[in-house]
Order: sequence, then C-alpha cells, then structure tokens
Amino acid sequence: MDKNTIRGLLYVMFAAIFLFVILSCAKKQPSPLLVVEADPPKETITDLDTIGKMDTIANALGCLFAPQSCNKD
Repeated sequence: MDKNTIRGLLYVMFAAIFLFVILSCAKKQPSPLLVVEADPPKETITDLDTIGKMDTIANALGCLFAPQSCNKD
C-alpha cells in the first residue's frame, strides 16, 4: 500500500469517528411527562353509619360467642 493511500484511509476513519462523536452528542428528545392521578377521597364513617348496621354487628357477635346459633349458608 502506498503512503498516500494509508493517509487517505486515516482521514476517512478520523472523519467517521468525528461525525460519530458529534452526532452522538445531539440533543435527545425530552422524556414524556408522567401523569399521576390523585387518590379518590376516603369515605368517612359517621355514627349514623354504625347505628344503621347494628343488626349486622349483633349477628356477628352472636356467631362469635355462640357458633351453633348461626345460619349455615
């Protein structure tokens, strides 16, 4: 190989490396924004809710202390 051929190949290689470095430093596209949904409001339990469920509470306590009196479903 001739000295001029080797020098030409080196110029081409350096130009390719230079272009690769320049193009790899290009500005990247911004990442998409994350959308975070707020938690739904929590239900508050009032005294009226508890009083309205007294039948269910009484049945649960009755089954706890006297399991033979519970309905078998």
